Amino acid sequence: MSKKEAGNSCPVAENAVTFWCIRGGIVLLFLVALYRTAWIGDDAYISFRVIDNFLHGYGLRWNVSERVQVFTHPFWLWVNMGAVAITQEFYYTCICVSIFLSVAAIGVFAFTIAKTTATAVLCGTIFLCSRSFVEFGTSGLENPLTHLLLFAFVIQYQRRSLFGAALLAGLLGFNRLDTLLLVLPALVYLWYPRRSIRSTLIVLAGISPVVLWFVFSIVYYGYPLPNTALAKLCTGIDGFRLAGQGINYLYNCVRKDLITAVTIVVAAATAVKQRKASTLVLASGIVLYVLYIIKVGGDFMSGRFLAAPLVMSVCIISTELPRYSPRILFWGILPVIGLGLCQPNVPLLSGEDYTYRNINNWRDRFGIADERSYYYPVTGLLRHLNSEEPPSHEYIREGLAYRAAQKRIVVEHGSVGFRGFYGGPSVHIIDHFGLADPLLSRLEIVNVKRFRIGHFGRALPEGYFETVETGDNSFADAKLGKFYEKLTYITQGPLWHMGRWGAIWKLNTGAYDDLLHDYTIEQRKLHEKSPLPGS
Repeated sequence: MSKKEAGNSCPVAENAVTFWCIRGGIVLLFLVALYRTAWIGDDAYISFRVIDNFLHGYGLRWNVSERVQVFTHPFWLWVNMGAVAITQEFYYTCICVSIFLSVAAIGVFAFTIAKTTATAVLCGTIFLCSRSFVEFGTSGLENPLTHLLLFAFVIQYQRRSLFGAALLAGLLGFNRLDTLLLVLPALVYLWYPRRSIRSTLIVLAGISPVVLWFVFSIVYYGYPLPNTALAKLCTGIDGFRLAGQGINYLYNCVRKDLITAVTIVVAAATAVKQRKASTLVLASGIVLYVLYIIKVGGDFMSGRFLAAPLVMSVCIISTELPRYSPRILFWGILPVIGLGLCQPNVPLLSGEDYTYRNINNWRDRFGIADERSYYYPVTGLLRHLNSEEPPSHEYIREGLAYRAAQKRIVVEHGSVGFRGFYGGPSVHIIDHFGLADPLLSRLEIVNVKRFRIGHFGRALPEGYFETVETGDNSFADAKLGKFYEKLTYITQGPLWHMGRWGAIWKLNTGAYDDLLHDYTIEQRKLHEKSPLPGS
């Protein structure tokens, strides 16, 4: 080998080592952060109960007597279904699936999307310091799969692959419908210059996963959207009040997870400054999603809805920053670390003793909660690994008591995840928040001035409990009782009965709405000043 050849080969070898060691180190650090923070929330056990019922032959149901879609993440549910079918265990299986997908997501970013080592380190540090990204990298919810699919979408978008981008968009919608807002402008941007019948068919073929799920949902459940969407959208709350709550949700992020908030703002500003159409389109998806968050009032889980826009924001930053020198980028890590350390409950410093210190640290005055701090003492991975017996919770004990009865029981609760899963198929739980109840989800809350976001308490109609318990229509309100009969025909009647299709059509086109109208008005007058159940 000549001196010239040798001189040229050394930098290549050094760059390869740098490439794999630094980016591999980012992935390894993220794995450590996930291991230290891994947990599962009560809401995940709602999906666990559906999986458990399905694997025992009851169908995709929460209460085994009725077909109701109580989950918002079909793709995530099926991924966990396959894993649990193999392991026959829920807790560790879900933790492992979450960690695997989260590590895969950060690996895809570090080795594929990040163009330079400097940007990989800077953006990797952002992810490590983001509470929203790390804490919901597990939790039992769909975030890990969402993050991986978003990174995959960005890759297909950068390659200008219309079918690849459409397929990833379809899978995102299949995983969680509202995340389509993040990628919809980018998908339209790819389609519009080639608009034709052929390109339109390509897009339709790509988004087929979510379309096919809509069809299945209408056939099986009688309604295209999850029951949880009904429970959170059909509340009767004024849009301005919800928007105010949505702004409170963003403010909570600024207080609890400043690095995430700053990154999203910086990404949007960077896109505007660079004025590149392809980057502005990605930023418009982030803006559209944030406006959606405001419109629906945010969420009760601090940071959960902001992890996905953070992913898109970091993709924008990693695309635009390579034009700056590595020295400037590496110096940018210091303020990122500073912002990360200034926020409460830094993920990398979390340990087995992690919990809320007082009620103000767990839930703010707007009802937005640090869910991990509340449930970590019960479902934290480090707690389980270091305890001779798994930590318990009052909801778990209640559920086990229902199971021990070994007979059909009808009960009313909110926070139904632990109770439903551990209670088993014999307990029928009426969820007064409406998330898992097909009737209550369609009733507006009785006091629109007092609510906690995500926990919209409904008063049980007179005679409803007795109707569920006995099977006989005992409603005091005749019109409401008639609506319930139509509804149960759809959710409990023979799946392929011809009359059911007519009932499904009428339900979805509003033909039965008049049966609910008078009841809603009357109840609001009676209960305007009453306390909400479970609030």
